[in-house]
Amino acid sequence: MGTTEQTDESVKKFYDDVCSTLNMDQIATEEAWHSYTSTKTNFTLEGDQRHWLCCALFVACRRLKDAGLDQIEGNGVSFMQLLKHCNISLMQFLEKAKKWAEMANVGAEFKDRLNRMERRFAVSMVIFKKYRLIYNDMFHKPEPSPTEGQKGRPRKPKNTPCTPGQLFDFTWTLFISSKSEIPDILDDLVNSYHLLLVCCNFVYGNAVLADRRDLINPQFMGLPHNFLKEDYELPEEPPCILAELCRSHDGILHEADGIRSYWFNKLIDKQFELEVLRGNSPTEAGARCGLLEPTSFEANFKAVNKSYEDFVLSKSDFDERAFLSSEDEFTLEVGSPSKLFEVNDYVQNLRIPGMNSLAKMTPLTGHYLNKMESNQRVSPISTAIESVSKLQMMLRGRDSKPSAALIKIFEGCPSNPQAAIEARIASMGEQFIFAYTQQTREIPGSHIEFAKKRLQLGTTLFYMLLEVTTLDEQQKKGSDKISAVLENELCQKALFACCLEVVLFSYNSQRKFPWILEALELEPYYFYKVIEVMVINTFDKMSRGTIKNLQFIEEQILESLVWKRSSPLWNEINKFIGVPLPTYEDVRLPDDDGIQTLLNPNTAHLGSPMRNLITTRPGQSLLTTSSGAKVSINITTVQGGDGQRYIPISVQSGGSVIIQGQSARDSLKPKVTGPLAMFLRKFYYLASTRLKALCKMLNLGEEDLKKIWTNLEYSITHHAHSLLRDRHLDQLIMCAIYVICKVTSQNREFRTIMHHYRDLPQSASHVYRKVLLRLREDGTEERGDLIVFYNSVYVVHMRPFSVKLSDSANTSSLLLSPLPTQKAAPMSPKVQINGYSKVYISALDKTSLIDSPVKAAGTLQYLFSRSPNDTLKQINKLVSSPVPVLGKRTISLDDAEANGTNLDVSPPKKPLAVVRKIQHILDDRLSRSQE
Repeated sequence: MGTTEQTDESVKKFYDDVCSTLNMDQIATEEAWHSYTSTKTNFTLEGDQRHWLCCALFVACRRLKDAGLDQIEGNGVSFMQLLKHCNISLMQFLEKAKKWAEMANVGAEFKDRLNRMERRFAVSMVIFKKYRLIYNDMFHKPEPSPTEGQKGRPRKPKNTPCTPGQLFDFTWTLFISSKSEIPDILDDLVNSYHLLLVCCNFVYGNAVLADRRDLINPQFMGLPHNFLKEDYELPEEPPCILAELCRSHDGILHEADGIRSYWFNKLIDKQFELEVLRGNSPTEAGARCGLLEPTSFEANFKAVNKSYEDFVLSKSDFDERAFLSSEDEFTLEVGSPSKLFEVNDYVQNLRIPGMNSLAKMTPLTGHYLNKMESNQRVSPISTAIESVSKLQMMLRGRDSKPSAALIKIFEGCPSNPQAAIEARIASMGEQFIFAYTQQTREIPGSHIEFAKKRLQLGTTLFYMLLEVTTLDEQQKKGSDKISAVLENELCQKALFACCLEVVLFSYNSQRKFPWILEALELEPYYFYKVIEVMVINTFDKMSRGTIKNLQFIEEQILESLVWKRSSPLWNEINKFIGVPLPTYEDVRLPDDDGIQTLLNPNTAHLGSPMRNLITTRPGQSLLTTSSGAKVSINITTVQGGDGQRYIPISVQSGGSVIIQGQSARDSLKPKVTGPLAMFLRKFYYLASTRLKALCKMLNLGEEDLKKIWTNLEYSITHHAHSLLRDRHLDQLIMCAIYVICKVTSQNREFRTIMHHYRDLPQSASHVYRKVLLRLREDGTEERGDLIVFYNSVYVVHMRPFSVKLSDSANTSSLLLSPLPTQKAAPMSPKVQINGYSKVYISALDKTSLIDSPVKAAGTLQYLFSRSPNDTLKQINKLVSSPVPVLGKRTISLDDAEANGTNLDVSPPKKPLAVVRKIQHILDDRLSRSQE
């Protein structure tokens, strides 16, 4: 049935044929057709109608459950057969099903199931790519013959040895069948991958004991000693190569060994006891072997296929055996945005369904993280494994209880808080385990052993952070001030939740934020306050993926979660009843040209708390005059006519000059302080970052940007209750852009704004499709799309102010609000400290950290807190040395100022001896940097 010949009669005939072929029950048949016809009446169903019928049938099948069999989902119709008969690939179906869910209003449960299917597909695809690499490392490359069937049904004479192609299919089927028996790891990337390694180790041990040297790759690094020699004697027990597989293929031995001991071995033993698998008798040595013997291999292959077939039909889910099909069949069944059989381990296309849950895009406020990646070509597996490895390395040698150092701090308090803290953590741990093991519509219940393991790591991380932060507070405020920190129950609860979130993300858990807040009954406003504590103390120890996730969480809290009606933030906002909220200008740091945000690397050396703008290590010298006197330089930034920041220098007293750090605590105080000011500082920075990105996509000018920001800031400061409560920051940004474009006669339609918004990393369809319009008297919400919100709510509050920004209005008396700027976005120019010595001050170029400090012959470079003292001493000597004039005499700085001598002339060339001395210094500095 071609797409151009799809009359109502042909569509109905095709539908009846499909239902008959699939033996569809009458209830599902009638419900699916009714859903299709009613949706077609209300919406335009473009494209192949068979695809929309497939969506309707899938929904109808999944809504049915066999009576008394809760574990059976659907009516037993094969999902893959449904796709095949409707001529739609899995990837096409996932795309169409999302649209169908919106049009047919199928409910949240179906959408959650669809999201889980997407994630499982993404996990399976990533793991299958790794499986091909692992298998080819262990065994000969599979080259199935034309006579071999697909999906584990080899057409060959009985009792003949299996081929590499058949072993490839059997190992993958054994893996997915074993995974289906452990619901906890169906879409858990880390655990699924380690289960794959365990399955490969198990099959390899069977191949060695069966003496199948024709299967094993002779180049494999894990071969037993003398395996390739004729006098090799077979061992009694299967060899274990888990350590080699983890070393070669990015695994974690501790994790893989745990999966094997607690889950896989028990599962295999059970299958041998039930005679699902055939091999050696349980009383013989190597009871889990013999699977590859010619007399049992075919039966074992059929058994694991049948076991997995039952699972697929009971769940009406994606069949992972599709990956074993040929490339042409795989493209028809699944679809292939990038050729699966040719791509390497790295995932380049993030538009693959479900892939965003495995590899998130970098948030707008965290693009600096991309530059910090040691290897940009990373896969979801390598990212997840790195996160787990770094987490375990950071906690190595620690227990899930207070350390001796922390106990000593407890004992130094007026009232020992140890018992109260341990009881508090134990109580929250019980909450976590209960929530982790419960089954919800979004997440299947998990085994308690997985919950306990996550809790142990989270508790260990909590006590480590509590110790680090308490010691830090003790150094700043003294021992008598830390009791308040240790007795703050809310702070500890938030910090514990943050630790558990880090653990869950590291293991790529399907329990995504804000699940942890719901599990521990914690408000997002309190959670956001401890994120900075986590990052500052673990920045150099955690993976960039974990840092990026914390960045996403902070943005998620700032953009919407903290604006919910129940948020404690409103208690702070209500203090400003009758007056506008503080503006950006009120909360900005006066002497700063940028906003100090959680993950802005321009504000501090993340990894340790920032105490001063410039710090020096103990024993370092400062620039001094020839007489030993110190002269301070006050360095502030001013904005030049070109929009860049410059550093004017004023000398406070005579003599040569030095560069000396100055504490920022007293000088950098905003006009408005307190918790709300700190929150708004970050909120304004996030809002301006997103606004600039969207305006750039829309090709709006600088003047338009300033007007839009002024309008957006006014909506926040004057109408927070009316416009932000239970809503999203991005909704106000898009409305502000549209209203300014409208009053300034810019041609920017709402659909154009929303189209570009979808390209931002934080975008989500519910932001512009389901906007709160009003709260009804019965407590229910009325929601609509963004255009309806703009016309019925936004314009009512913002029209009087917005028209003041129009082109026809008199804006001479209206002062546009300044936009938050990123600190050190443009590099400050090189500034000469005086008129005669070639000593300059400039902002540190981050790229210079990986280069040699020597930039050119005859140049010295000193990096604060990085370069050795010897270099600074040489600069001191150059600055304080007499100034040669015309090769006859020298004039000191004091003499020059007294006599009015012009020092703006360039000094003559240095004598040869000085040049040699400088070259010697450069050579010594270069050798040190190379060491």
